[in-house]
Amino acid sequence: MQSKNLFPQSLEAEQALLHVLLFDKGIDRNAVWSKGLTPSCIYDAKLSIILDAVMKIDQDGRLPDLVSVTEWLAQHGCDTVTPYDVACLMNIEVESELSYLVDVLLHYHWRRQGILLCQDSIVKLCQGIDLPEDIIEHTASQLAQVTQSRPLALSTLNDATNMVLAQVDDNLNPATRHNGTMTGFPQIDNTGGLPEVGVTVIAADTGQGKSALGIDLAMHNLRSGDKVGYFSLEMPMDDLARRIISADCGIAAYRIAHQQLSPDEQRRVRESALRLYGNGGDRFYFDSQMESSIEQICSSIRRLADPKGQRITHFYVDYLQILSWANESSRLRSLSVEQLLASAARMLHNVSVKMKVQVVVLSQVNRDNDCRELTLDRIRDSKQIADAATCVLLLYRPEAYGKNYQTERFRDVDPVGTALINVAKRRNGPCCQFICGFDSARTHFFPLDTLPRITSYGSGMSKCHI
Repeated sequence: MQSKNLFPQSLEAEQALLHVLLFDKGIDRNAVWSKGLTPSCIYDAKLSIILDAVMKIDQDGRLPDLVSVTEWLAQHGCDTVTPYDVACLMNIEVESELSYLVDVLLHYHWRRQGILLCQDSIVKLCQGIDLPEDIIEHTASQLAQVTQSRPLALSTLNDATNMVLAQVDDNLNPATRHNGTMTGFPQIDNTGGLPEVGVTVIAADTGQGKSALGIDLAMHNLRSGDKVGYFSLEMPMDDLARRIISADCGIAAYRIAHQQLSPDEQRRVRESALRLYGNGGDRFYFDSQMESSIEQICSSIRRLADPKGQRITHFYVDYLQILSWANESSRLRSLSVEQLLASAARMLHNVSVKMKVQVVVLSQVNRDNDCRELTLDRIRDSKQIADAATCVLLLYRPEAYGKNYQTERFRDVDPVGTALINVAKRRNGPCCQFICGFDSARTHFFPLDTLPRITSYGSGMSKCHI
């Protein structure tokens, strides 16, 4: 006989669901029932009875709450569930949206049904009463029925076509024009920006400035009025704040950290801090758990993106290769490094689509002794990271290697104080390559109106419009 705890279940999700159904007056319960949720989807016996009471009261046109559910249980002789059992649900903390909780419980329910069907087949195979092929065929048919019981969300091509036409009309008005996430770089923004939903990967070699570019994009989100969540796995939050202030005031971050500043420099640092206080500093959230696992990060994103909570829409993970795997599930710990990173990228993509948010992931690339410009296949440990991404930005600064640009188009561009951003994959717009400026003292990337060209004599600079 199998132990109860071996069956797939989530007591926390069951309690959270009932808390919302009982104590949140503004939810649409019909939307919950339409997804196929029934008392049998709840594994805990007492909670299953409470859900049955909630559904019956709702069907009668009354409001399910603590009082009405307690009265219903008493009227129907449900002695196994006490008023105290119902009242305990008041203290449950809910960190996920209702639709997510329903999906979790449905998936556990289907998995339990599958286990029971397979157990029944094993018993029949051991007894030898029926032919093995008949047992297997019958079990396969039953398993198919379990998955087919899942409610379908069907739409037609006409529905999708209407959505496209509505977008065309919206784009006629600047106020309703649909754009992606703006970056501050015209080459990306003028063709739709970065995807608002999905994973954007910023990939670069060590010391190329991927963290700096991530911070620049996050600050542009902030200036646009959005909320930002930053998972810093590499550096503490005061280092990040110092970088942000450095980029704003023009004083090198290492000088702010370690040197005595002049009165004028102190004034500039304080003015930058005041600008952050007044222009969205309270909308930039750090999660600086240095040992964060991918499951913890995905859980945090779901919580912070919940419309009933902070509703953060842009998340940054810095960086993928130094995630901690020690506290992951046994399933993840059994995978190779390449499989782990690929799984992490897919998990982040799934949570971004589910919560309708943008996730920007920073990633290392495999070392190249020739220091050549980047390609997608150099993303460290797994090309599947790029496959799971909605957009990939490859960052290359030849100045760091004492080299010139190798691409023919940019061969005569001076590498000093510049960088190449290669939009190598982009599902919501065209791929492109462009040169931007880079201030190494401020660790800050910025757009250029003109490109610095190396003269034919190699002894001077000429400016050429982009």
